[in-house]
Amino acid sequence: MSRPWAVPVEWSPAKRRQIGWRPSIQRKGQAGKPIGERDKARNKRMASPRARVEQVFASLAQMGSITV
Repeated sequence: MSRPWAVPVEWSPAKRRQIGWRPSIQRKGQAGKPIGERDKARNKRMASPRARVEQVFASLAQMGSITV
């Protein structure tokens, strides 16, 4: 599979881990317990490409609700 992030929905989490797929869910702190430096770096690593993709969709929406 050339794109490991594009996995079929019916695959189990074990099968997804086996091919190296990992969920990209950012970590969140709680009241009185902020996240650590490692989690901050992880969040930033996930946020950079995500922000770029969201900017593209926002620009398409500004052009008149063009659907992709």
